Amino acid sequence: MKPHERDRLQSLFSSGGELRELSKEVRWDRLYAPLIIGAIPFLIFVVFSPTTFAIIALQGYMLTGILFSIIFLVEEKDNLKEPWLWKASCPIVLIHIVAIVLLFFWDRAYPELASKGLVSMAALWIVGLSEYGLALWIIELCRPATEDDVPTQ
Repeated sequence: MKPHERDRLQSLFSSGGELRELSKEVRWDRLYAPLIIGAIPFLIFVVFSPTTFAIIALQGYMLTGILFSIIFLVEEKDNLKEPWLWKASCPIVLIHIVAIVLLFFWDRAYPELASKGLVSMAALWIVGLSEYGLALWIIELCRPATEDDVPTQ
């Protein structure tokens, strides 16, 4: 976000929470173009060479691009320089590798289902949402407690 946009938004909203949510929406809107542009080579590969490998490559790109873009560029962009976030990313990457391997084995076991776009995207959606939920849970476990989190006596 450019400095003049931030100043304009800060003048519109008095509370920081509303500004943070609005800037998160702006980051979310800016996420579509790079993901779609990055998917074009994989889509061309699937259209002109509809093999199981092409489908696996597209699914791997979509799952990786969407998951890590949402986590690091939208949800936790303010905390990118924090060491706890990078410590949390280690188990997230391991879970992501397991998810990609599971999709690979599912696609290899059922190539006729993997070649159907709707079934393939449904499998990707289920794995992606599960992985996203686990990633957010891991991030919250690794996030240090703030003064607001500690109950007062």
